[in-house]
Amino acid sequence: MKRTIVATCTFMLAACAGSPATTGPSAEAAIRPASGSQVHGVVKFTEVGNAVRVNAELAAVPSGLTTLRTHEKGDCSAADAASAGVLEREIGPLYSDEYGKATGTYTMTGTSVSKNTGGLIGKGVIIQNGKDRVGCGTIE
Repeated sequence: MKRTIVATCTFMLAACAGSPATTGPSAEAAIRPASGSQVHGVVKFTEVGNAVRVNAELAAVPSGLTTLRTHEKGDCSAADAASAGVLEREIGPLYSDEYGKATGTYTMTGTSVSKNTGGLIGKGVIIQNGKDRVGCGTIE
């Protein structure tokens, strides 16, 4: 009897852990250097319930005040990433270690992973260090 209960509980926990029922659409932005930096990495966006989870994994991030932001356009063609347009939303701070590696997990509300009005698809992701845009990517 004890084995049956343990086996049933184990099975149910495994089934719940693997269930993607609460996650929705996802997208990511490949971050490339801007303004002469070496910043690169990936920022992933996943809808979870009524929010969007943001996971950033970046390398070569300079020390100092660095923030992760969304901008109005996913255009990273300018060397200084000014082509991404104006700031739409600050996602949060990034803290790099002594090797320039920075990771962060954030939650955004009031948006979605879609092309709809207010959605993130097609927007730009900017890595801002002080006044410089040091990394840029397009949410796709």
